[in-house]
Amino acid sequence: MRRLSLVVCVASVLTGASARASCGVGACPGDCNGVAGVQIDEIVTCVGIGLELLPADTCGSCDANLDGEVTIDELVSEVNTGLGIGGCVVDCFCGDGVVETGESCDDGNPFGGDGCVLNCTEESVRQGTLDAKRSTSVWQTAVIPILLNLSGSVDLRTGEADGAGFVENGPYPDLGPGDIPVTIKTTDVKLDQISVPGAVCACIRGVSAEPFGPGNAGVGVIGCGPGGLTDIDSLTLRDHDARDGVGLPNDPTCSATVALPGGLTSSSCLEGTGAGCSTPDSQHVGACNGPLMIELSGGQAPRGSARIVTNLSFSLLSDSGTCAETRTSDGECAFPDYGPDCLPCTADDAVNVEPTAIVLTTGTARGSLYGVNGSPFTDIVDSAECGGSPCKTAATGDPFDCDALAADPTGGLSGGVLVGAWPLIDAPQLGDTVVSINLAFR
Repeated sequence: MRRLSLVVCVASVLTGASARASCGVGACPGDCNGVAGVQIDEIVTCVGIGLELLPADTCGSCDANLDGEVTIDELVSEVNTGLGIGGCVVDCFCGDGVVETGESCDDGNPFGGDGCVLNCTEESVRQGTLDAKRSTSVWQTAVIPILLNLSGSVDLRTGEADGAGFVENGPYPDLGPGDIPVTIKTTDVKLDQISVPGAVCACIRGVSAEPFGPGNAGVGVIGCGPGGLTDIDSLTLRDHDARDGVGLPNDPTCSATVALPGGLTSSSCLEGTGAGCSTPDSQHVGACNGPLMIELSGGQAPRGSARIVTNLSFSLLSDSGTCAETRTSDGECAFPDYGPDCLPCTADDAVNVEPTAIVLTTGTARGSLYGVNGSPFTDIVDSAECGGSPCKTAATGDPFDCDALAADPTGGLSGGVLVGAWPLIDAPQLGDTVVSINLAFR
């Protein structure tokens, strides 16, 4: 009769036990794992002990009064705690908008960039000045690679490694104990303009993405916990014409949409029709530019590894790589792409390319482009040749020093290297190109 009563009692209350309780640390009766209060699987364990189907030492906290058995009253109390009704409430529920024990802040949202990060710790800005001697970019065309130096900075906004918890369904699915959440504001991307001699002036800007939170151009994690990160290597690929049946994906109707890391998406686009992929330099009107696709791999990564999904705009201004205000003898701006102010890489530029998702990682980043310059059998990929030499489409980073990060909340990035790679279709003066960047922090 005791077993039947237990089953009936618990079944009646578990029907509503889908909510997660506060961020407990093991002090609540029924909190078997010491993480996030009492959850349904822990209640089921307690029921199993009460029914004598599991040994008592499976979860000692189920027996709140230590009398050697799990009673109906104890189970009801544990279920109520799981539902957040009375009972034992320890610490907090990170993200409920109320600053409670164990939290240094709680603004009620799952985003950083606003002073309070996802794990309910206060945000600090780490100055990310680049080492201009080691920060580089390679532009791999179908014929030659162009090696350029990078300068400027990319600041990282981070929280503390051991926060009170994290909001479910936020943009940091890999955040675990000891890991550091990272946010990049649009204003944190301060890369200097890039001169591609004889071709273009390139401008890299951060663009706000809704899944990342207001004003945020990137979110990610630095793995400083015991579990570390997995699958930090990225492959970013695109097909110049997804309807030719050769590249990826095969998209006869030019309507494919794919999911990207960080909650972003990418869709096919018909070139030269006024859609987002159409620019004054569109050279293959009617081609279906396939969606950007990102694959993650690599398995277990070392401590200090990072993976940050960013939303960046990569505008190319036709100026033969001048990258400076230039006027004709009558005072007119020499380069129309510069806009009314006649300055490159400012808000009024005539060319502003649609933003693209780029994974910045301390692992290896590779870019691939299929159907290069309208030829279905020409590719810029690792395994191909570009102008008689192996294509240079990859970059490898270096992890951050977790001890240095812990010691300096506004710095500590020195030695870390973030890399990224992505394809560009119909780049002015260059044609189809795969770009890789190497951001070495000093």
